[in-house]
Amino acid sequence: MRSLSSEYCENIINEFCSNTEEFSMFDRKYKRYILFEKDKHTHLWLWEHIDKLIKINFGPDYRLSTWLIGLRYDKGDYFKEHQDSYNNKKDRLLSGGIELSDKAYYKGGEYQLEGKSLISKRGELFTHHPKVLHEITEVTEGTRYSLHFCISDKKELL
Repeated sequence: MRSLSSEYCENIINEFCSNTEEFSMFDRKYKRYILFEKDKHTHLWLWEHIDKLIKINFGPDYRLSTWLIGLRYDKGDYFKEHQDSYNNKKDRLLSGGIELSDKAYYKGGEYQLEGKSLISKRGELFTHHPKVLHEITEVTEGTRYSLHFCISDKKELL
């Protein structure tokens, strides 16, 4: 299990990303549903599956930590260029994500790292350092779904 199947991605969209709330600020506009670690029991099936995916790809010392967020970008939604290391918090070793949508169902909405498009297949785990500049360009057609989360290691638990 190095990635999620298309069927599992559809289940995540239907079961997890359907409860989104609109979120808008000067630098972002999207719909989201946040699952914090303390509340993971409400969607334990998803939390455990993503944690297992991280361990398979990075090793047993790595884990899903702090939060897991389902994002929905409809036409006109975006997230301007930013870094994930807000206020120098050390809640993550890596920023991670999984593209849940098939690219055929939306236009725009490109995930860009330092100005270059990152092409991920549906269900594929991607990561980057939290200080890398990245953005989601404006969706011009359709709907884009994705998961984003923090990846930590055992040292961060000490």
